[in-house]
Amino acid sequence: MRPRQAILILAALSATALASPGLAQNSGRFTFQPMEGGLLRLDTETGQVSHCTRAGDSFACRSVADDRAAMQDEIDRLRRENDQLRQAAGNPGVTGKIPLPSEEEIDKAMGMFERLMRRMMRSFREESPPGDKL
Repeated sequence: MRPRQAILILAALSATALASPGLAQNSGRFTFQPMEGGLLRLDTETGQVSHCTRAGDSFACRSVADDRAAMQDEIDRLRRENDQLRQAAGNPGVTGKIPLPSEEEIDKAMGMFERLMRRMMRSFREESPPGDKL
């Protein structure tokens, strides 16, 4: 079974279980859905899906690949990283305000920009063909 099929089937089973809470209570912890080659078993407590096939006189159930745990790990990692970045930046996310630069910092940045522009213009003038004016 492909992971995409498993996710679609899981979504359908979850929707069925959520739409009819009495069904999950009446039939116990697990719900079953017939499918080609066996049954899908949904654990209504954990959300784990298993593919069950007949093995002799009984059924053997194997867990269907589930990316939920990997996704949750990635979400947790990103949350930790986000918190670290907020702390390093003075925690602007909590206050909702990003500290603005001071007038002195703006003047310093503008001075550097002006010097850069003058250098560029001088370079263009020096390298331009005779008769062209910038």
